Amino acid sequence: MKKLLCLLFALSFAGMVASCKQDSGISDPMKPMKAASSASSASPALTYTSSAKSGRTTFPTIAVMDSDGTHAANVYTAGSSTTALSNPCWSPDGKSVLWGENTSVLKACDVSVVSGVATGSNTRTITTDSRTIVGKAWCSQSSTQKIAYIDQAGINNSYEQGYLYTIPQGGGTPTLLFSSTAGVSHYMRSPTWSPDDKYIAFIDRSADNTNQSHSSILRVIDAATGVQADTADLTSLFQAENCEWARSGNAIAFNDMDTNSGAHFHIYYYTAFSGNAITTQNTLGSNPTWSPSDANLMVGQEANTNVVEKMAAFGTTLTTITTGKNPVKWKR
Repeated sequence: MKKLLCLLFALSFAGMVASCKQDSGISDPMKPMKAASSASSASPALTYTSSAKSGRTTFPTIAVMDSDGTHAANVYTAGSSTTALSNPCWSPDGKSVLWGENTSVLKACDVSVVSGVATGSNTRTITTDSRTIVGKAWCSQSSTQKIAYIDQAGINNSYEQGYLYTIPQGGGTPTLLFSSTAGVSHYMRSPTWSPDDKYIAFIDRSADNTNQSHSSILRVIDAATGVQADTADLTSLFQAENCEWARSGNAIAFNDMDTNSGAHFHIYYYTAFSGNAITTQNTLGSNPTWSPSDANLMVGQEANTNVVEKMAAFGTTLTTITTGKNPVKWKR
């Protein structure tokens, strides 16, 4: 009789537990969770540098997130806490990310979404340069299969000599397209491809210490021959940099630091091959990057570049997308 009563009590208790689970919605911890719905799956559109902690050590990372700032995830983590990672950008098909590592290495990895989370794979070295790499950009068209980069000799010396190269996206022998004037200090930065990959634009600031003169130019050169095709005189600006060509057409956005108003950064535009003067809507921000449709820009907040803001192209209103993120690059 005692055994029968124990059995009846056990069955009754099990039924109560089952009923409680059904009514309260508590899931059985022994059963696998359902896969996340497609609505919650990542759709990476922006890439940037970040960091991750392991124990007490912080490691630099390359990260991606959706265009609304959600689903942030690291796709590459440096092997050392002292490694410097810089300026990631997307491949034209949006399946890979390119970045600089330390001073002279270009690396890339593939980015895919696995179980709703952005994940990196197939990390590879594109090139190791003998000088300091100061800017890089993947081409606009998948068929071009090239990467442009600028390296610099004589960093922090009396004269800085700049060189613009292209290299096959899988690595190989670089092709020199442009070199700055010997004997004049040049600060060449921010290579960016035209939508059809026929041209590469970049910022070239120079100072002739002998003649006590300086200039600042946005150069546009032929991507096949290196011949200069267009220029915009930026000498009236103090520190133009971070230029990016729009996804279609000939608009190029960049930022400058205005020392007359307390060292503020402003967004400027130039339209290549039009002869137009540079324009600004007096928008505060830095590191502009175009949306795939060219309707919007993402910029780093002027007061804090770790705040990412969105604005209509050629507009003035800024909307905060996310905080605690370094300047981003938008997928094409």
